[in-house]
Amino acid sequence: ELDLGEAKITSEGQYTGNYNTYEMQEDTIGQYMFSRLANLNHIVFPAGLKCIGNYAFYCPSSPSCLLSVELPASVRSIGQMAFSYNRLTEGVTLNEGLEKIGSNAFAYSTLKSIEIPGSVTSADGALNSASSLTAVTIGMKKVPGNLISSSVSSGGSVVTAIFTEGVEEIGDELFYKSSANYNPLSSVTFPSTLKKIGSQAFSHAGNLTNIVLPASLDTIGAGAFEYCKFTELQLPTGLKYIGEEAFSN
Repeated sequence: ELDLGEAKITSEGQYTGNYNTYEMQEDTIGQYMFSRLANLNHIVFPAGLKCIGNYAFYCPSSPSCLLSVELPASVRSIGQMAFSYNRLTEGVTLNEGLEKIGSNAFAYSTLKSIEIPGSVTSADGALNSASSLTAVTIGMKKVPGNLISSSVSSGGSVVTAIFTEGVEEIGDELFYKSSANYNPLSSVTFPSTLKKIGSQAFSHAGNLTNIVLPASLDTIGAGAFEYCKFTELQLPTGLKYIGEEAFSN
C-alpha cells in the first residue's frame, strides 16, 4: 500500500514514467507516474488532488496492480487509460465534483460495478472495454451514447443500469448490440427527470421485459427499444415524439 494522504504534489521537478521524463504539475498525478507497478494494490490519494493524468496507473501484462480506487472529492478529471489493466475487484469510488473521465479509463480491468456522479459532463468512451462491468449507475445530465463503447457484434456485460435523478438525456446506441445474444441487459431504472431516450439506445436488449417510463419523458428515438421483449408497457401522456420502429420486433 502507498499512503500519499499527507502528501502535496507540487510543480517543481521532473519524474520518469514509461521510459520518458515529464514535468511535475501541481496537484496532479501525471501521465505514467505510477504505471507498470504490478505490486501496488492499494493507494491513499492526496487530499487536494485535482487531476489524474493519462495512463497514470496503466498496468499491462500484470496479474494484479490496483485492487481498489477511492478518489478524494477534490479530483476533477481522470485521464484516458488512467486505470486500465488494473484488477479493481474491490471497487471504484468517484465523488461529486468530478467533471471529466477520459476514454478507456478502466479498460481491461475486472471492475464489476461503477457509479458515475452527476457532476461529470464529459465521459466519451470512459467505460470502453471495461468488459467485466455488470452494473452501472449513471447520474450525468446528458449521457453520451459512446460512454460504454464496444463492438456491436460482441458480447456485452452490463445486466443492470440505473439512471439517477438529474439525468435528462440518454444518448443514441448507449446499449446497442446487433443481436440479443450479445446484450445481457435485463434491468433499467429511469429517473423522473428524463426527457429523451436516443435512437437504438436499448436495441436488442432481449432480456429487458419490463420498464417504467417517467411522466417527464417527451422523446423516444427511432429503434430505441427494438427487439426488447416487453410483456407490458405504459407510455407517458406527455410524449411528443416516438421514432420509427421504436418498439419493433
